Amino acid sequence: MFKFKLNRKQPEENEARRRLQKELFGLNKVCDRGFPSRPSAIAYDYELKLIAIGTHTGEIRIYGQPGFQLSYNLESTSIRKIIFLNNLARLLVLTLDGYLHLLEINHSNTLRIDRICTSNENDETILKNTQTLCLLRNNLNLLIGVNNGNIYSFNIENFTLNTIPIIPTEVIEKTIVEYCSGRIVHPGAVQSIVQHPINDDKILIGYKNTLIVHWDLPLNSHDRTYIYKQEVESVCWYNQGMNFATCHSNGSYALWDAKKQLNIVETEKIPYGPYPCTPMTKICVKVMRNGDPLIIFSGGLPRSSYANKHSISCLGENEHNSDRTRHVAFDFTTEIIDFFTIDRSRDDPESLVVLLNEEIIVIDLITDTWPLYHLPYLNSIHASPVICTTLVYNVNKEFYKKLLNYASVQFEDYSDRKWPITGGEINHIIDDTQEKHLLLTGHEDGSVQFWNITNISMPLVYKLKTSDYFQIEQAPNDDVDEETWPPFRKTGLYDPYCDDPRLAIQKLALCTNTDTLIVAGTAGQVLTFQFTDEPTDVNITTTTVNLLEGCESFVWKGHEEMKTKSTFISSGFLVTSFVQLYPPAAISALALCSDIRSYAVGTAHGFTIINYQQNRILSAKCTLDPNAIENLSTTIPSSIGHSTLIRGRSLKKSLRESFRRFRKGRTIKKSTIIPPTQRIDENSPLSPTNIHLEEITRVPIEQIIVIDLITDTWPLYHLPYLNSIHASPVICTTLVYNVNKEFYKKLLNYASVQFEDYSDRKWPITGGEINHIIDDTQEKHLLLTGHEDGSVQFWNITNISMPLVYKLKTSDYFQIEQAPNDDVDEETWPPFRKTGLYDPYCDDPRLAIQKLVLCTNTDTLIVAGTAGQVLTFQFTDEPTDVNITTTTVNLLEGCESFVWKGHEEMKTKSTFISSGFLVTSFVQLYPPAAISALALCSDIRSYAVGTAHGFTIINYQQNRILSAKCTLDPNAIENLSTTIPSSIGHSTLIRGRSLKKSLRESFRRFRKGRTIKKSTIIPPTQRIDENSPLSPTNIHLEEITRVPIERQVEFREFKQNDDQIISMVRCLYFAKTYLNSEEITRVPIERQVEFREFKQNDDQIISMVRCLYFAKTYLNSVNDRTHSLWVGTNGGHVYVYSLIGFESQLTNRASIATDQTYTCSLAKEIRLKHKAPVLSIVVLDSLNQSIGQGSNIPLKESISLTTDASNTLTINAENITSHKVLICSEEQFKIFTLPQLKPLCKYKLTATEGTRVRKINVNQFTLKTDNPNEIHSESCLVCLDNMGQISIYALPTLRRQILFNCVKPTDILALSSFQFTPSVHAFYLQSSSELSEITFSPQIILPYSMTITYDKLQRKTILRSSEDKSNIQIKSVKSNRIDQTPSKDSISSSLPQSIESKTEPEEPVTIKTVKSDHYGNNSGISTNSDSAIDLNSVNMTHDGPLFQSTPIKVEIESSVTVSSNGHDCSLSPVSQKSSKTTAAPPPPVPVKPPKPISVKVRQAPTINDVHYHNGTNNQATQQTPAIHT
Repeated sequence: MFKFKLNRKQPEENEARRRLQKELFGLNKVCDRGFPSRPSAIAYDYELKLIAIGTHTGEIRIYGQPGFQLSYNLESTSIRKIIFLNNLARLLVLTLDGYLHLLEINHSNTLRIDRICTSNENDETILKNTQTLCLLRNNLNLLIGVNNGNIYSFNIENFTLNTIPIIPTEVIEKTIVEYCSGRIVHPGAVQSIVQHPINDDKILIGYKNTLIVHWDLPLNSHDRTYIYKQEVESVCWYNQGMNFATCHSNGSYALWDAKKQLNIVETEKIPYGPYPCTPMTKICVKVMRNGDPLIIFSGGLPRSSYANKHSISCLGENEHNSDRTRHVAFDFTTEIIDFFTIDRSRDDPESLVVLLNEEIIVIDLITDTWPLYHLPYLNSIHASPVICTTLVYNVNKEFYKKLLNYASVQFEDYSDRKWPITGGEINHIIDDTQEKHLLLTGHEDGSVQFWNITNISMPLVYKLKTSDYFQIEQAPNDDVDEETWPPFRKTGLYDPYCDDPRLAIQKLALCTNTDTLIVAGTAGQVLTFQFTDEPTDVNITTTTVNLLEGCESFVWKGHEEMKTKSTFISSGFLVTSFVQLYPPAAISALALCSDIRSYAVGTAHGFTIINYQQNRILSAKCTLDPNAIENLSTTIPSSIGHSTLIRGRSLKKSLRESFRRFRKGRTIKKSTIIPPTQRIDENSPLSPTNIHLEEITRVPIEQIIVIDLITDTWPLYHLPYLNSIHASPVICTTLVYNVNKEFYKKLLNYASVQFEDYSDRKWPITGGEINHIIDDTQEKHLLLTGHEDGSVQFWNITNISMPLVYKLKTSDYFQIEQAPNDDVDEETWPPFRKTGLYDPYCDDPRLAIQKLVLCTNTDTLIVAGTAGQVLTFQFTDEPTDVNITTTTVNLLEGCESFVWKGHEEMKTKSTFISSGFLVTSFVQLYPPAAISALALCSDIRSYAVGTAHGFTIINYQQNRILSAKCTLDPNAIENLSTTIPSSIGHSTLIRGRSLKKSLRESFRRFRKGRTIKKSTIIPPTQRIDENSPLSPTNIHLEEITRVPIERQVEFREFKQNDDQIISMVRCLYFAKTYLNSEEITRVPIERQVEFREFKQNDDQIISMVRCLYFAKTYLNSVNDRTHSLWVGTNGGHVYVYSLIGFESQLTNRASIATDQTYTCSLAKEIRLKHKAPVLSIVVLDSLNQSIGQGSNIPLKESISLTTDASNTLTINAENITSHKVLICSEEQFKIFTLPQLKPLCKYKLTATEGTRVRKINVNQFTLKTDNPNEIHSESCLVCLDNMGQISIYALPTLRRQILFNCVKPTDILALSSFQFTPSVHAFYLQSSSELSEITFSPQIILPYSMTITYDKLQRKTILRSSEDKSNIQIKSVKSNRIDQTPSKDSISSSLPQSIESKTEPEEPVTIKTVKSDHYGNNSGISTNSDSAIDLNSVNMTHDGPLFQSTPIKVEIESSVTVSSNGHDCSLSPVSQKSSKTTAAPPPPVPVKPPKPISVKVRQAPTINDVHYHNGTNNQATQQTPAIHT
């Protein structure tokens, strides 16, 4: 066993091996599948037939025909609008931060998206207030309508904004006075701008305040003006520009004749009136091929009945033939973002595309019934929340054909027409022999969906509903009748509700060779499905397996078992076997071995083996500790999420909870009454006779209030001085001198939102004069105060006034017992208004802030509280929904005898933050004692925090625990739970409980005072000499206290009731100094993982079955291979069962009924010493490949998993150890030889790395060599840990080869949904609706090419000249993006020496590039969209330099020369290139001579982050001339 010696030095790897590792292993993102999370905008290119979707996270996805997909990420910037430049493969993107970006599709090695240009910072104010955009058909000008009614022009050729409006509000107001007799004063916001479909010089403008203007662009004047009686929401042209339509805020629409004058309305209608309706937000009118008008609008529903519905109505009317009139209100489950139509020709709609919050809908408008299209991509995999996933590779071809055949019945209601979005070209060979891969998803509503993941489109192939077989409480049918108005039609698949939470699918297993599907659910139900061709009435027979048979004392207190019902199945998957486990706990493990027609299933109570062909129980085993069975009925969870939305029972549940709160409220009120049995001294000031409620509840004068009586709402003034710093009692303070100026500006900016309710008027007390120079360079100083209510206040102490700058409330992030709301209704008299800030009450004393530390250089604030909570705050500009992930640090880990008797830990909640300080990390210390020391070192992004029990060091950037140390005496731990105070102040006033608690504490103080008084009396037994200076007659307190008395300090003894806890951390200090004179050699520290003790209330049930694995191996002898089942539990226990008598079923695919005797017996048993949960068990052959089924190890279906004994290898010394078993626990990997179970090697992951295993897989990594007939192959173990890292280990030596940062450690969804594949790939859910695919090997690449054709002549060059009115600088806020290493796809092959224009071809250009499919890493998906993958830790080599030339042409009279260091560049005059392909220059404007341009670029930037600099800042002095189209 010396080979397991700690810290043994492993042999160093040579350079050749390191090069081989780089060629074998590499982490790359392949693509994203599914529906983008949080979409915000959509656009369509009518020429290239491409669709683009933008999200609130800055993600942009472009889709064409099935299989064509590109993506780009604007780095966490929310997208507001997207517009395609038709036929140019370019798109404009408007972001929430007020920037306009130009993106284009280019090619280098792959087809990708590049950011070409970004608007100026000076244009931020206008772009932030943008209400609508209109791109003119010349693709040269963008009209921008803003909230104040102005319309600006944005020149796309030079990518600059004309800050003088081309259609100002003043001109429109004069038009109103002239033509409308002053009916309205201000036109309001610009709601919509549309260009005339025929005449490019005309546009139609819709203003909010009932005004519609027909505008002539060249003449820069209006043609006609229309006024409607309701507010305008949207306008559109139709009938080739002869008519236009408007929709309004009262739910009406109007049809106008464009040639008629003011207020002549052809048609005016409220479709769902006459009662008040919701606003009709958008309208689109088309003329069908048969001549009938088609009106499409969103909203406009009756407000009283359907205000909460989201719908788009299609109204096709025919005045002469009522049979041709069609009217459908498509009813969606989520909010509508936008919609548009795809037209075969102008005004001839083919399809309607609707983007919703959670899905996309495409409706066929040609077919009479208006059916939906079956989506080939952008499917909502989260239509019901995904609970589990299973991958099946190389699906049997016959099975796949059957599946498609049965699925055709399910999709009969969908449109038969071809998918309308056909952009892009895909050049690949479609071969029927191509392998098919399926992804199975189990959902909360009991459905199982089959997805084809062979290509990146991922269409839905088949859907199976298990709810059809069970008796459940059905939701009330909310479908309206045919006669109900409006004529709703339920549309879309997204449905977050669940009729019964027991239906949720926990585990899935599929064998495509035998057409067998095993589905395991939450209530212990296990169903076996097989194909049927005939319609069948199904009556299910239940087989019950009691895992606790003989344990009569056990009482299950969870949910009930599932009850079956008869149902009708037309064709497809049919239930052939149903097993119900008791207790009906959730299934935790499942393994299928179709060769022996059996499966094994496990729960928290045990496991069983079932032969599904004969519906026979082969074996059942209880894994519970017999001594703990009586208590286990209350400890094992039923796995029903409390957050499950149950349709039809929400009202019942809310009423039940309301009555509970009502009873609780009555109990609290009763508890405030002093019981009559309590004796109180009548002389006490707190006796009932002396208590005056008026004095107790009266708040003393603690603040000053100044009210503005001029403003109508009478708001308060924001006090510049005389602030009540004690509005909540101050607990701690921190001074920050010489605050960073940028930090202070941000703080004032975010504080302005908090002070919006205060008066805007100047402070009225203006006496006196102050003579000082106001200088922006003056140093700013801040005082931070932490308060009892959990708030942190920032005070400016630069001057003597000390105003409040900013206030942060940590209580928003925690679940606390809120005080009853005493605000009165508006109708209550007198009309009270709560005024002032002073509030001495505290909702929860645990909120009190104990320590504060702030670094203004990195905008980092650390807040430590009373209940051991430590929060890290950093600035955010965007409104954010915050879901806090808690990192718990147990300072007493391993000390099970310790019992904490203080307050509970803080429980977090989700909250919304508009801007300002945002929680980025939350650490909860256990025991939750008050924080006693705190230190921050922002240079290393770490802080240290200490309590009375110990201290810990946290890296808040990675949210990682660096170290933890307990400072307690091990011998005193048992008594310490009663000695360490919880640090809740005795003076805290708790709202709602203050009277009861204050009385109790008053009595305690009263008794303590009486005791102290008695203790000061000298007992009569003590004799004191009268002549002594310390006698009672000679004691003088003044003289005694004046003389310093030396105390003995040599020894201190810890007393149990001492107020000073000897283990309390009092100070923490970071320093960078010469710690050791010699070089420090890092030695891996091995943590103690050898022992785990099961606790009764532990979340991890020790008896839970975590993995099941079937394998045919040498179990008992090296001469015979036996079928076996390996079972791993949460307590580190491994059971090995021998299965005998199943060989006769291996003959063919069909089921065989035999009378052979089956034997299932326990053959071996393994107990891991450290008792960590066993996550996976894998049996390896001589090639170190898995030969079994189960343990969540995916296998290719075409590979035979078992072989006959006659085909076994000849027994020799090598083959005796050819089979090995790999047992993977949460903390280590260990390999045993078979059949002796002799330890071969192991790797302690937790002991050396501090991480824990989440998922593993065994993969074969291959590499082509110089010899075409030879390939290099290595079998490796791939592991995902709880920190989101992927580590690869060689087999069977378990030596680590490489480590990748794959997903964020805080992304619980990604970690729990991670699925490895047999082809060195992996899938995970990066959001609830998106599935990401990554690969670990750059060598497995199959050819897959994408092509896009566009008009190269029309793609104008972006001209950035010295005439630009402002410098486009690289924003300091985004400087960290440039510092990042560029993605592999964004690296150019050569370093540019100069930027110059190119010769443009004179014909449309076809871009073609090679793209890999699911096996490759060059996906065509820009790696900028890879928000979840961190490649910085990967040591990658590149053939070319790390700088990419810009595709922007700078056509000024200068050339750019890049210096050798890559940091500075200069300009020199050169001649301009030929202008054959460039647009005509705009009219000349007198400007200053051009100035040289200075460009500074950091090392290794990406093209997406380079902004071009301009040397002039010329302000326009006159209005820009009209636009000539």
